[in-house]
Amino acid sequence: MPRIVNLALVVTLVGHVQAPRLRPITVEDAVRTRRIISQEVRLSPDGSQVAYVVKAPNLATNQNDFLLYVRDLHSVDTRENGRLLLQAERISGIRWLGSARLMALIETKSRTNEVADRRLCIVNAGTGTLERLEFSANIQEYSASADGDQVVFSVTAPPEDPSSAAEEEKVREQRGYAVTFGGGNLQSREELPEDAVYLATKADTGKYDVRRLQFSRSSSAPRAPFLRDVNALDLSPDGRYLLLRYSSDSIPAEWQGEPYFRHMKSLGTPFYTYVLGLYEIHTSTLRLAFNFPGGFLETRWSDDSLFYSVIGPSPLGTDPARAEARMASASGDLDHYILRFEHVFVVDPHTQTATRVIERNKDQLWGDLPMGWTRGEGSMLVRRDLRTLDSMVTGGGKWERSRTFALPNGRAFYSSLASDGQNLVGVYQTTMVPPDLFLFDLQTGKWALLTDLNPEYREIELGQVERITWTNRYGSKSAGFLIKPSGYAPGKRYPMIFLSAPARDVFISDAAYTTAYAPQPLADAGFVVVISQYPLDNRIRHARFPGEMSAAYNWMAMVESAVDLLVRRGMVDSKNVGLAGFSRTSWLTDFTLTHSPHHFTAASSADGGIYTYGAYCRYNSRAEMLASETQVGGPPYGQTFRYWLKYAPPFNAEKVSAALLMEYQLSADHGFEFFAALSRLGKAVEFYRYPQAAHPLDTPFERVASLQRNVDWFRFWMQNYEGKAPDYDIEQYDRWRALRLRQAVGQ
Repeated sequence: MPRIVNLALVVTLVGHVQAPRLRPITVEDAVRTRRIISQEVRLSPDGSQVAYVVKAPNLATNQNDFLLYVRDLHSVDTRENGRLLLQAERISGIRWLGSARLMALIETKSRTNEVADRRLCIVNAGTGTLERLEFSANIQEYSASADGDQVVFSVTAPPEDPSSAAEEEKVREQRGYAVTFGGGNLQSREELPEDAVYLATKADTGKYDVRRLQFSRSSSAPRAPFLRDVNALDLSPDGRYLLLRYSSDSIPAEWQGEPYFRHMKSLGTPFYTYVLGLYEIHTSTLRLAFNFPGGFLETRWSDDSLFYSVIGPSPLGTDPARAEARMASASGDLDHYILRFEHVFVVDPHTQTATRVIERNKDQLWGDLPMGWTRGEGSMLVRRDLRTLDSMVTGGGKWERSRTFALPNGRAFYSSLASDGQNLVGVYQTTMVPPDLFLFDLQTGKWALLTDLNPEYREIELGQVERITWTNRYGSKSAGFLIKPSGYAPGKRYPMIFLSAPARDVFISDAAYTTAYAPQPLADAGFVVVISQYPLDNRIRHARFPGEMSAAYNWMAMVESAVDLLVRRGMVDSKNVGLAGFSRTSWLTDFTLTHSPHHFTAASSADGGIYTYGAYCRYNSRAEMLASETQVGGPPYGQTFRYWLKYAPPFNAEKVSAALLMEYQLSADHGFEFFAALSRLGKAVEFYRYPQAAHPLDTPFERVASLQRNVDWFRFWMQNYEGKAPDYDIEQYDRWRALRLRQAVGQ
């Protein structure tokens, strides 16, 4: 990759000296890439410094080091990362208290304690001195007033009578207990954990007085005798109001008939139960803060605490909301269409009147909030789309655009933006340029890259990335990235691998999901790589297939059409195609391997296992049963059992011709049904378990093992290539050769 000297990529030649040859990328390079944590970029109140958090995977210690930096903005002529203030297992929620101190939630874990210790700390931005705020329990989330004198935080609520709860559990263990249908296996009913919310107020002594907040319901608020899964705490700068999301026992009655709500409820998750609440600290009154399901909403207060902003779809019951519902229904893909609505609203906390500031319904900005919003009825800086910022001013109850700013370099992706109205800072990256902080002067239009977090990529060769679009046989549109093999030769047909990952304009070394996907190492190994996650719409008539099975056929057709496109372009060998999926697309991968007429040589399927006969009843979960019935068209009993026989991958395992690599976390039992079916039929299948893993994988050792295993797997089956087996699995190729022999005998 050419040397990076600013936002443009410039090849630097000195005289006639030949540029040094770039080295191939490795899996370790991909995993080691340092990235700035989303939304953890904060400009100091005086605009002189920017604080940010970097996640730096450490392959020596098998830890993810979270690094808190402060970068001075007085001198931007040289790229440097600034002062390292703090390192921990995790750092989140950074915020300035004035221009000299930072508050953050710090997570540490001792060698003898598997439960992480999460504490609030205040860091001196000049000296790095650390002050811990001594609250009694591990904090889940927090928010603070502008001066830090008031702090609101949530913790998992302790049982009201611990001795009674312990005695009940003892009786259950000794004598058993009744299990209700759909209620799980440990309790009589399913529920999210109860959370407690506390207010800490700084006393004259400098210590904090802490009390648990009590919630009483106003007539406009959903009933909440206690709060479940509290998140997105947002305390007003003056400490008077608190915005929070939580799962409610009941939701507004008018939501019941809304298409979004009905669809979310049918998925079998508690997501539809979340609301955004507004809590008044003085009166302990909880009200509905915005008339739309809370899981989709993001918030921010004006600096003077007079108004709050909400990012999301239009409030239900309004004409714009009805129009959006019609558009979403017409798209055939309610699940993803709703994500395009990221309008900006300003809400008066006294009346809950919502005024639209700007309409955003095209580019997914991932909840970008207003910036430089000093006065609630003053001006704010708002991101209109991926390339444009608008300065909005209010007058006569309406918000109007006063000035527009264009971000430089149309190919770049900007995120985690922060501004004081004069300067803009944030994260800059492209699909081929690693992430760094940038500074953009809104008055002069000058900009500069501030940091240099991944200098090693100047010496690493990357496959060229190209955005592509295509249409499947049903007329549904798709978009993604094509990565050409290193040393790509036009006219040569290469093996191709389709990776089902989000196709975002972020730096591609590994992928947005950190299990199984190694796009650039695969391109370096000689593969054409396509990255795309889901079709952009669904043009299949809904009644054509039972339940929601049209989504599976639409996805399968997306993969097939991508292969056909590149075969027509003369780039891909149609007889040598691979496929990889993770989580929900792991199931879609399994479905495609068992239902597509296209041939796949090899595949990788990680952490799926949903919508199978065994998964339906494994947890006795009413929610999971409902989700499966919604997807497949009914339960696996009675008249609808035939749908399961037709669609569930384990019941169709005999149709699989690809060599399949399966990777699963924790107990891994959700993958055993398909694995057993393939194994009993003599198919080439390899199963790996990560007993302590996250979803997706997070620790460096797990990530390296998964990525390297996937590269080795595809190279073995699609290129007939064997490298050096890893030290932690020296028998890898011995097993795979035996699988190849078994596959040949079976055929």
